Amino acid sequence: SLHAVGLSLGSVDGVCRQSLQRLRALTDEFQPGLVSDHLSFSVVKGQYLPDLFPLPYTKEALEVVAKNVDAAQDALGRQLLVENPSVYLSPAAQDFDEPEFLAALVKRTGCGVLLDINNVFVTATNTGQDPNLMLQGFLAKLPREAIGEIHLAGHTTRHLDLGQRLLLD
Repeated sequence: SLHAVGLSLGSVDGVCRQSLQRLRALTDEFQPGLVSDHLSFSVVKGQYLPDLFPLPYTKEALEVVAKNVDAAQDALGRQLLVENPSVYLSPAAQDFDEPEFLAALVKRTGCGVLLDINNVFVTATNTGQDPNLMLQGFLAKLPREAIGEIHLAGHTTRHLDLGQRLLLD
C-alpha cells in the first residue's frame, strides 16, 4: 500500500500535475496493491500548508474533490482510496455528514475508501459524538465494496485550559 499525504484532493487549485507525475513514477516502480491519500486540502493559491485541513461537506466541496479525484485516478491509471480525516472542531452547517460525503464521492468517481478507525474515534470524541455510533454510520452509509483498506493507529491526548481535552491524530 502506498499512502500519499500531499495531493490536496480538496484544493480548489486542483491537484498538482508534478505531484501526480511523481506519484505515478512511484506506483510504476513499486507496483503497490493500493494507493491512497487524505480527504483534505493542504494547498491554497500555490502555497503548501504544513497540515491536512478538513473540508466542509458541501455540494461545492464535493464538486472540487470529485474533479481532483478523477484527475488523480486518470493520471495514476488506477483507483485511488480516499481516507477519512481527523476533525478537531465541530463543522459549520453542511450538506452531508462525512460518510454521506464519502459515499457520494465513491459513486461519482469510482474511488475507494481507506477507512481510518482512529480518525473516526478522534473526530467523534473531539466533536462530542459517540465513536461507536459514528463508526456504525460509516459502515451503514459506505458501500462495503468501496472500503479497500482499514487503518487503525493511535492518537495523542492534549489537555486544554478549562479541563477540555483534544485528541490529535
